[in-house]
Amino acid sequence: MKKDGFKIGQNNFHLLNDTEKYISRVSKINGDLNRVFKQINYIKVFVRRFPYRNFYYQNGIGELDYIQYHTEILIHKIHTIMEIMKLLVNEVYCLKIEKRNCNWRNLTKKLNKETPCLLIIDSYLKTFKDYIDLRHINTHRGIYQDKGKEEIEMDYGLDLYLMSNSLGYELDEKFKNTFPKFLIDYKTKELKKQRIKFIAKTEEIINGKLKIFLTSLNEEFKDRAKDVLQQHQ
Repeated sequence: MKKDGFKIGQNNFHLLNDTEKYISRVSKINGDLNRVFKQINYIKVFVRRFPYRNFYYQNGIGELDYIQYHTEILIHKIHTIMEIMKLLVNEVYCLKIEKRNCNWRNLTKKLNKETPCLLIIDSYLKTFKDYIDLRHINTHRGIYQDKGKEEIEMDYGLDLYLMSNSLGYELDEKFKNTFPKFLIDYKTKELKKQRIKFIAKTEEIINGKLKIFLTSLNEEFKDRAKDVLQQHQ
């Protein structure tokens, strides 16, 4: 705001010097990383509650569908975090790789694989490889297999309850005794508890890795931005 020519409500990026622009770009990507990480906590909040139950049911969305949908979002966020980590390395080290081409192969062409930040990204990939693979299948083939959901729907009779509701007929007592509704409700609650624990554990692991990752970039960032940082100390 102290720059000559600064105008409120307009893009003033051109007023910055090269180092200030560098800091701004790095800060933007770092902000994106933090925002996506926070969204994992949002997923945990969503799964914990199933609001507007009647409205969802009227639109063909059961609680298990609701839980699965947010679990699918989780695996996408896990992958997105890794992609933003790559973008941040690219920006901090000024590698000048186009965003659409900022992949592991191009990063390692310009930066040694043993560089701490890349070792952490590699560790992140190995930790979440199964979920990232699920994300790829989900994205490119529309497939997501939720064994917990499928078990309740098929083995405990939920599919037939849902079908009877949609067609407007009453299931006989023999079926209800064989597949009691209270057991379906109990299994659904148990699945929800397990899924919340899984999301919380995922959040904890990612938080730990991001702290180490950002620390590994700190010296490089401070060295490139030292002139501006010293002015503001």
